[in-house]
Amino acid sequence: MKNKKIPYDCLAKKYNSLWLPDNYLVKEYKKILKKIKSPQNTLDYGCGTGSFSKKLNLPGEIIGVDISKEMLKKYCLKFPEKTYILGDMRKVKLKQSFDLIICTDDTVNHLLKDSQWIQFLKNVKEHLAPNGYFLFDAHTLKKMELLKQRSPFKIKNSLIEIKKIGERQYSWLIKSDNNLIEVSQYIPSNEKILRLTQAVFSKVEDKPIFDEESKLNKGRIIYICS
Repeated sequence: MKNKKIPYDCLAKKYNSLWLPDNYLVKEYKKILKKIKSPQNTLDYGCGTGSFSKKLNLPGEIIGVDISKEMLKKYCLKFPEKTYILGDMRKVKLKQSFDLIICTDDTVNHLLKDSQWIQFLKNVKEHLAPNGYFLFDAHTLKKMELLKQRSPFKIKNSLIEIKKIGERQYSWLIKSDNNLIEVSQYIPSNEKILRLTQAVFSKVEDKPIFDEESKLNKGRIIYICS
């Protein structure tokens, strides 16, 4: 029976065993971070359990935002001294600005419409300090198609199947502990993501990277906005 809860509430217990941060992606973020001014504070949208931001070893204050209460419980275990906020990253309003805002590990692909992307990007812009940077990464269509072809596949004791459910829309069906959990993603083209981000930010750079998991030269793209 399909679970109707927030999908990541159901996945939280096994999340860190199913998906560890990809080392190649962490390395690329670290390369970018070395080139910009060290942030005094960071806002981590879609922080999940905190595994990715922990790998980045970010200095200063870190505030994590996630829509899943259960994922934030795991985040709190990793960062007992950090602040975390339960909420929708498109709508959460904070009374401060940040030198660095991140949204890692294809979290943005959970925004299923262009209007949701714009809403999120405008919210990011409202919280970004002058001369601050917003970094995020997204899946490419080639990667999703390759993963779909490889599915179903097992990770630990969970069976994962990927299906195409619409134009650039995909569904991850995760069978774990007798539950069927569905997570949907939207994969805009690089050209569309650039148009959406350039409508909000004055400077946007796209950085295609080699994805060791899918063996694609453009398996993921990191975007650097300021």
